[in-house]
Order: sequence, then C-alpha cells, then structure tokens
Amino acid sequence: MSTETPLPTPSASSPHVLRSRLAEIDAETTALEARLAVLARERKPITDALRSIVYPGVSDLPAEITGEIFLHYVVYGEIGGTNPKTVGWTPPRTPLVLASICRTWREIALSLPSIWSNFHIMANGNAAGSAEKLLERWLSRAGSHPLTVSFYTGESPLLNSLLSVLPQIQSFTCRVPVQIPFPNDIVRGHMLNLRSLTILSDSEDGADATSALTAFVDAPQLCEVHISQFPLLSIQLPWDRLTRLDLDTVFIDECLEVLRQAIALETLNVCQIFEPDEFPLTAAVRLANLHTLKVAPSPHPRHFLGHLTLPSLTHIEFPLPAPDILTPEAMAAKTSFTSLVERSACALRSIKFFEPYALDAIACLRAAGPTVTTVHLEDVDWNVHGLESLLAALRDDSEAAFVPQLKSLSLDPFLSAVEVPYAELAEVLTLRADKLESFELVLRPSRFALFDRRPSVGDLDDALYKLRELEERGMKLNIRSLQSWAIGSIVSPCLIQR
Repeated sequence: MSTETPLPTPSASSPHVLRSRLAEIDAETTALEARLAVLARERKPITDALRSIVYPGVSDLPAEITGEIFLHYVVYGEIGGTNPKTVGWTPPRTPLVLASICRTWREIALSLPSIWSNFHIMANGNAAGSAEKLLERWLSRAGSHPLTVSFYTGESPLLNSLLSVLPQIQSFTCRVPVQIPFPNDIVRGHMLNLRSLTILSDSEDGADATSALTAFVDAPQLCEVHISQFPLLSIQLPWDRLTRLDLDTVFIDECLEVLRQAIALETLNVCQIFEPDEFPLTAAVRLANLHTLKVAPSPHPRHFLGHLTLPSLTHIEFPLPAPDILTPEAMAAKTSFTSLVERSACALRSIKFFEPYALDAIACLRAAGPTVTTVHLEDVDWNVHGLESLLAALRDDSEAAFVPQLKSLSLDPFLSAVEVPYAELAEVLTLRADKLESFELVLRPSRFALFDRRPSVGDLDDALYKLRELEERGMKLNIRSLQSWAIGSIVSPCLIQR
C-alpha cells in the first residue's frame, strides 16, 4: 500500500488547494537541497584527507626488510628446465620471478648475491645453449658468495661453465649416471671449500658403476655426505674426515667397509639397507665419536646393528615393529636394540622409536639406562591397554630403572582411537612432575574410528583439574586429536562434553 499523499485532481480540488500543495513540495525540495549541500561540504574534506593518506605497501618497505623477505621466498633457481616448449623455463620462487615485478624489486634482487647462490642445473641438449648464457648471468649475480649447486652430469657441457667457481661451491648435489664415466679430472682438486656432498644414482636396479668416482677424494673441507643407490665401493672419498653420513639403499657389507674408515663420524643416517649375497660379513665396527644414529624402517637392520659398537651414542632413532612370525626382522628388533646398548655401554639421552610395539618399547626403554631424558614414540598403534602399560611402567618404576630422568615424552601420532585414561595419566604426570617438563599425546585415528571406551565424569573432572594444575606449574601439555573427519582439534568424545 502506498503511503504517498494522492495527487488532487483538478476536478476535485480548487486552485487554492493546488497552489498550497505545490508550495509544500517546493519547500520540501528546498530543504532537501540545502541538506545535500551541507553533506557535500562535509564530504569534501573527508575525501581530500583520505586521498592524502599513503598506505604502506610491500613496495614502500625499506630495502633491508624487502631483501630479508626475498631470502625467505627464494627456494632455488632452476637453470635449463625440462619443458621442451620453453627453453630456459624457470619455476616459481626463484630470483628471476622477483626481479621481474618492478624496477625497485629488480634492484634489490640484483643487490643480494645470496638469493642467486642456490641453483639447480638441469639442461638437456636442446636447452644447453640458452642455459649456458643464463648460468653465466646467474654466477655473475652470485658474485663471490658461497654456492649451493645441484647438477645432473650426463653429457651436459655446462660443467665447463662451473670450472671458475668450483672453489666457491660449499654444497654440491650430482645425479651420476652409472653407465657414463664421471668427469673426475675436471672437478678433482678444485672444490677447496666443499663441505656437503650428495651423490644420487640414475639407476633403479642397483647397477654397478662403470668407473670409480674419484672427483671428491681430496676435498679438504668435506664433512657431510649423502649417498643414494650408488655402489659405495665405487666411490673414493676422504672417509676419515667425515662427521655426517647419510646412506640410502645400500648393502650392509659395503656400508660396514665404509664405516670402518669413517673414524671421525658423529652422525649416521641409514635407510633401506640390504643383506649382501654372501656371508659372513666383515668384523665389527667401532665408531668412537658417533653420537647420533638414525635407522629408518628397512628390510635387514638387525644384521647391521649387530656389527656396530657406539660408546658415545646419545641419540637413536630406530624401528620397533610388533613381532610377527612372518617377519623375523620385527621379532629381532628389540634384541638388536638392547644388544647394541649393552655392547656399547653408551649413555643415551634421547630415543625415538618408529611403529613401536608396546611391550618391546617398554622393555627397550628400561634397557636404555638411567640417562635418557627425551622419548618420542611415532606412529603408535596401541589399544588402551598398551597405553596403560606404558603409564604403569612410568608410575611404578619412576625411581627405579625406567627412565628416571625423563624430561620429555611424546606419542605423536597415536594412530588408534582410544579414550585417554586421564585419571592414570594425571597420576603419572603428577608423580613425575619434579623432572618431567613436557608431555604430548596427539591422537590421529583413522576416518570415523570409534573410541573404545569412556571414563566416568567424576574421574574426568578430577583428572582435568590435576592437569590444569600441572600446566599452571609450568609443565607443557599437548593432548589433542586430529581425526581426519573432524574440523578443528578435539581431545575425545567424553572430554569434549566437559
């Protein structure tokens, strides 16, 4: 229904009424126009003030801050590329992307040798010419900054372009075709500052190399080496000077032969280690300086550990799967660990077990000795009884042989859907509060997993009160769930109700 005053019709109204209504309309129009004029006058200084405000943007940041952002943005440069349609193709997050935005950014990018110092060369025959010019520009912008270079050797002519900067290279990664001789003579004797070396094989079947790799045998600063799928006995390196060695997909006998020479080794990471075709293996290896050992799940770790003596070992990462009659390696995992600790007489400080079986994990922690302060159990697939067994050991043996110096305990991720026994947990954490500084339990059960049981409301309230007290006293607690179907983090169905 319209609320407007109906217009009088000439036949129904006198001239006096019409003139009166017209005067009202004119007066109202004049008032509205006056109000609009007032608003227009008020609006102008506001818009002028807004126009005068300069909003700080990325382009207005000081060059030092922009440069720092560039350092975090750049991953590495890729010279050559593999896209046949675009010779010299460069992926995102490279210095070239930053330098193409504007003149200011280009000037900043060109003034930072460090962002040009990390690059990957992957030119094929078609792209070699263009890539060589790009590499020359790249090196000129890197200046004298130490270089990190990743290089696919093959038959690429680009190696000659690196000759003048070989002494600048501190980290070098090369994928070596086993069927093509490596250009040892070009490289050898020039990498005077090389500290980190990664050797990758292009062979997936473990084929033997056609010639020895001797290019890095006299690198005086070399201390860290990573080797993957390349026959170890075909490589000559200053093994006795290495402090870190990462080995992936190697044979035990070759590995032990190399370790026998690596007398200064401090950190050893081993992944996918295999038995040799012939036994027996060589004699035991004693590494007096090794303090960190990481053994990823692999087919035959027990034969490897059985030949090591590590008196200085303080940190170990080791797979501890559930015993299975079909997998003898799993059945021997606990024995391999306990024998290593006993044989080495080492003072372990931190331990990380992968896929740990509850009873074996408890036994190994007890055998690890009284010096352990940090324990991380990863990919834990226990039911609530396994968790209760661990808590019982922590409670009953806190002053005896079960990690009495424990400061940090983490179960992340915990793959089973268990309703956390909060009463027992709160009791154990309170008992250990004098030394325990942090506890973490991250539940990551499978999609739509059902929790196995629920505690009483009274027990839960009492436990939560104790846990809050521990947090107030400084203990770091992280107890949460990351179920894939949930949004956000929950602890458990019962706790979320509280």
